Amino acid sequence: MNKLKPSQILFFSFILIIFIGTILLLLPISQGSEGNLSFFEALFTATSSLSVTGLSVVDISRAYSKFGQTIILVLIQLGGLGVMTFSSVFMLLIGRRIKYHEKKILMENLNRDSLDNIVDFIVKLIKIVFLIEFIGAIFLLIRFKQDMALLDAIFYSIFHSISAFCNAGISIFPDNLLSYSDSIIINFTISSLIIIGGIGFAVIYSFIDKIKDRKKESTLTTKVAVRITIWLLVIGFFVIIITEYNNPETIGTMSFFDKIMASFFQSATVRTAGFYTISVDKLMPGTRYLFYLFMFIGASPGSTGGGVKTTTFGVIIYSIIAIIRNKKDVTIINRRIS
Repeated sequence: MNKLKPSQILFFSFILIIFIGTILLLLPISQGSEGNLSFFEALFTATSSLSVTGLSVVDISRAYSKFGQTIILVLIQLGGLGVMTFSSVFMLLIGRRIKYHEKKILMENLNRDSLDNIVDFIVKLIKIVFLIEFIGAIFLLIRFKQDMALLDAIFYSIFHSISAFCNAGISIFPDNLLSYSDSIIINFTISSLIIIGGIGFAVIYSFIDKIKDRKKESTLTTKVAVRITIWLLVIGFFVIIITEYNNPETIGTMSFFDKIMASFFQSATVRTAGFYTISVDKLMPGTRYLFYLFMFIGASPGSTGGGVKTTTFGVIIYSIIAIIRNKKDVTIINRRIS
């Protein structure tokens, strides 16, 4: 195993977890009311869950039982934080020391620049993530318990909190979140979890350090990731509300406040998550093109989301600005990059 490169170990670990997840989803106990899932349907679901892609060829709410949905939830959590991250935590729990080669794998998995304090970073990271997901689940529970039994509401709250933070966008409601388009709690909580999960672990860690020590300077990556994320949220919001304002198939029949809420929610979720509170198949062409661009950009480095990353997009934009201004160097927030 030590002869394999960190990227190779990550790849084979990913394949192994997908295979195990597929087998578990094929078990009779995992089957829902629709049942009789094929191997490739289970494989697709396992792959989509672990890669937090959010695509599905079956109705998750009916095709899988609570046990099957729990397997999907575990795969989402593993995919969001990284298989190797959880493996390292397990090794620490059983008292096993993490070797240098394993630290290299973790560094690559978490998009870290160095091995310094990597173990402490992971332990704090897991604690922070679970705390955020727990708080998110509590807020979702406030609303979900109004529509279902308490135990069901708890399960739905945990599932959607983790799915949102990990930017998976997988829902166990038949219509995703369409039924909650007018719920302030659901819209605010889900969008907040998506944004926090998509901003990147390093940025979250940096914010916490900043709270502890206000004199500590944030890294350039953190500043660019936050700035571009805010820009995209604002631009997305205005484009959606303007293009969809009179579209009766999406937000046209909503109240003005609900239009604002739905537009912001879609702006937050479209880049990496995939939840929806409006009929995305009825969107205007202009909104669809925006969605294509946003999905291409994706989330920030070291986050639970995919895409080319906000920082990459930011560098491209700043480079274009430098060319337009006939500048020799590209400057980002008073820092020159080469």
